[in-house]
Amino acid sequence: MNTLKRDLNHGLRAELSRQSTFESYFGTLKKTGTFDSFDFKNERFFVEHKERDIHFGQFCTLFFDKVKYQEYLRLKQTHPHHRFVIIWTLKGKGMQSQDMVEVFNSAIKPLSEFR
Repeated sequence: MNTLKRDLNHGLRAELSRQSTFESYFGTLKKTGTFDSFDFKNERFFVEHKERDIHFGQFCTLFFDKVKYQEYLRLKQTHPHHRFVIIWTLKGKGMQSQDMVEVFNSAIKPLSEFR
């Protein structure tokens, strides 16, 4: 199996295994398409899940693909009352870099504090 297909399968399993937890915070969520910028949505939220093999605080920021930020800007115009949420599940090692948007750790809160 090629790397992209393996990564997509891993991401899908991670998203689906956490969907019920996300729904306890955001309400019933619909899974979006494989290449959509956000993994789930409903009438109030767009939710993106990123699983990373690092520990929180290992780096001064967490990051996600810049294209997802650009899609957020576009969707915010057409869905001005929606909230956009990125949830990171961190596991432990390192990660590779590409065209990313960095989010400083000080701006990141545990999901348990969301409301």
